[in-house]
Amino acid sequence: GIVAAAAKGAVDELAEGDKSARLFRPITLRPFPVEQLRQAAKGVDTIIVPESALNQFARFVKDSLYGQCGAKIVELFKPSMGILPDEIAAAVKAATK
Repeated sequence: GIVAAAAKGAVDELAEGDKSARLFRPITLRPFPVEQLRQAAKGVDTIIVPESALNQFARFVKDSLYGQCGAKIVELFKPSMGILPDEIAAAVKAATK
């Protein structure tokens, strides 16, 4: 939904600069696409989880990657407020300094 659109905007914004970012957007949460997430996370240093709820999606991500990936997971929670592409891009830049 709206968070995925903001994340796509952030990926596009980061591509114009000096940062590399990719977007993983599952279509369903049940069943959660664990293997697809693990494949997407290979070779990644940092994972930003923007969420307009409080640890609902991030919990799926952390549980799916537990013991499988050495990436740092950074949560960006803004319950009921919405998230802007600039906020996600800033979180990526801050986490990957």
